[in-house]
Amino acid sequence: FGVYVNLIRTSGMVVMDELFLNQVALWTVLEVRFPRVAEYLSTKPSKITCFAKGELLMNEDDQLPNMLHDLIGNRVLMKIATGFVNNTGEKIPALSEHAINVIANGEKWKE
Repeated sequence: FGVYVNLIRTSGMVVMDELFLNQVALWTVLEVRFPRVAEYLSTKPSKITCFAKGELLMNEDDQLPNMLHDLIGNRVLMKIATGFVNNTGEKIPALSEHAINVIANGEKWKE
């Protein structure tokens, strides 16, 4: 988490705010716990919806790779993809396609 925050901060591309830091935390959990999912989402960020819905997409072009099929419906991935309320009652928003593009692909957080 700290490595991402420092890299992003020194790049000057992102103004750090609470929402962005939450997104970096979710991405960090994803990369540590589910590295193949993170690798896949870094190239196809819109597919985060597959994990939010807990279902495979039927369109052949949108199909997840076979190696990820068993992770559909995983409770931790669904929390990352849909958001959750933490132990202190704070709502943590879902990891967004935009945040994935910022963290993994260098897009700007805010214009």
